[in-house]
Amino acid sequence: RFIGIGDDYYDLADRWQTTSCEALLIRLPQPCREFALYLTNNNNCSYKIVLALIFLKHMSGNGSLNVKILTDLFYEYYLMRKLRGSEIESPEMLVNNIEQNASQAYRNQIIKNPLLSFTNSGFYSITENILFLNSNIIQSIEAHHNRTILMSVIYKSLDGYFNKISINGVRSVDDMINQNDHEQTPKKISSENDVLKQESITIKSKRNKILL
Repeated sequence: RFIGIGDDYYDLADRWQTTSCEALLIRLPQPCREFALYLTNNNNCSYKIVLALIFLKHMSGNGSLNVKILTDLFYEYYLMRKLRGSEIESPEMLVNNIEQNASQAYRNQIIKNPLLSFTNSGFYSITENILFLNSNIIQSIEAHHNRTILMSVIYKSLDGYFNKISINGVRSVDDMINQNDHEQTPKKISSENDVLKQESITIKSKRNKILL
């Protein structure tokens, strides 16, 4: 059975559970791997990885996104999780009160630290309120199947974090267990059971299957 691990990304439930970030990271070339390691390492909350997810989903073709738009999308991500009853953060984090405050000041406050991490990382820069991802990272992401692997790393990292803080131990990255039967043909994510196993990635469209 396929489960939804994120927007337009699906994998077999058993295979997703046994896939590690390390097994996916080893498939990424430099500098994309360095970028993925920055996103997934040394995180004591979900902010940085969620901000990266939103940025990569909504960035323009040149790897940029307006900070105001990014701020609103960041707020909406956590608000939707809260309204669904999903765990969103550890109890002491400010974002846990997200449904009580929709002000721009609050939105700016919750994004402040992860945005500062981005701009201090060397991977991002800000010009005239536009956040840019470095061009060499963009080129690496867009090459071959690297975007698919990178998004899998991000969803896997979020899965692990939300599992850790979930009171009931329920797996939940965007409600991973898809409650519908998925009318769309699923897109399979690369998943090695250990870092030495090499498999091709299969991407299914409505009519075609492409082995990468």
